[in-house]
This record gives sequence, structure tokens and C-alpha cells, in this order.
Amino acid sequence: MNETNNLVSKVQAVRLFVFDVDGVLTDGHIVFDAKGEAFKLFNAKDGLALNALAALKIPTAAITGRTSPMVVRRCEELGFLVVMQGEKKKAQALERLCEKAGVKPSACAFMGDDVNDLPALRMAGLSACPADASTDIKDMADYVATLKGGEGAVREFVEWVLRGQGLWPKVLALFEEREVADGPPHAALKVKPMED
Repeated sequence: MNETNNLVSKVQAVRLFVFDVDGVLTDGHIVFDAKGEAFKLFNAKDGLALNALAALKIPTAAITGRTSPMVVRRCEELGFLVVMQGEKKKAQALERLCEKAGVKPSACAFMGDDVNDLPALRMAGLSACPADASTDIKDMADYVATLKGGEGAVREFVEWVLRGQGLWPKVLALFEEREVADGPPHAALKVKPMED
């Protein structure tokens, strides 16, 4: 019972969502064309949940070890607060992000999929991972999605948290009031790399 109450408290405290990219927002595949350009696939179902967060004015961010202009573009479309790329030490990046956003790490949800995400997952108030995350991550995460990375795990996690916060009816109302294709209310904002 105490463990359940603790998890409910963690869910209620979330004010910022942060996601790893490869293996979480994507399925982890990185495809190169003949010119050496890398391509990644993003899931529209995840995008719907991230648009809902933007519409609710709940900030989202990405922290990734790689650098890719297409990640910035996708996160821009989804109204992300910031994209932190080339970050090898994700806990330090999360700490800087929380400080800049004015949110304590205990009020942050972080979703990662592999051992390089462990320090950030431990720092965050609520930790989550996709179904195909590494065993070490699944063993310590507060929430393990039933879906794989890049295949709806982000949507599942976001919906679970918003339902736990009692906000899911607002999400449903948002999509009844306007066309989903309109994008987030602040879609015109440009995502900028975070400066130290």
C-alpha cells in the first residue's frame, strides 16, 4: 500500500516530461542513405500525446546523446521546450534543464531505454521506459510501458500520468474542440538548443 501511495505522489508531482530520443521517441533504428544522411522514424500516436501536453501547457523536453536536425524539427512540431543534443551525461543535462525550467527533479518525469539513461532516471521523480528497454532499466523504472519505443510507449506513459493527475478528460475535450491537425497552440515557436 505504501508503494502505491508513493507512486501516486510521484505521478501527482509531475510538472515536466523529459524523453530520451533513440529507443523512446523512435524505435532505435538509425537508417543512413547513400549520402550519409541519417533518418529516424517517429510515431504519430506519441505525437498526439505530446501535442496534448503542449495544449495543457505542460513542458516537454528531449535529452539525447546524438545530434540530429530531424530531432529538432520533430520536437519543434510538438512544442518541446528544449532539445538537448550531444549529451553524454544525461543526469547533468537533466539537472541543468530542471534548473533552467524552474522545476525540481522530483517534479520531472523521465523516460529512457538503456543504461546510459540510468543516472537521469534515478534523478527524476518519476521514471519510465518502453517495453523493449534494457533489463536494468525495466528493473528500476516506476513505469514500464506495454508498448515498445517508437511504437506508442510515449503516448501510453503520458496518458497514464495525465489520467493519474485527473487531466485526461481535459485532453479529450481539447480534441473535441479543435482539429488535431492544427498542432499545438504554440507550434510557431522555434525550439532552440539549450545554452549553458
